Amino acid sequence: MLYGAHVNHTLLDPDEIELLHALARAASVWHQQVRIAMLARQNDAKQTRIVEVEASAVELRALVRGRGVGEAWRPAY
Repeated sequence: MLYGAHVNHTLLDPDEIELLHALARAASVWHQQVRIAMLARQNDAKQTRIVEVEASAVELRALVRGRGVGEAWRPAY
């Protein structure tokens, strides 16, 4: 939104000032809501990745336990 001076160079009246304050507050709230939504999506993606990594760690531990000590790794065909 663009807001400029009056064409006749008069000062802003109280109603205009109140409107500008209300617009600024609303824009601030909107910006915060967008930021919160973005952070929530990032958090969800990271939580999903944590679950995936934990599942991989469980699989790796199971594979390591399945081998005997000193046994060479062989691909499972």
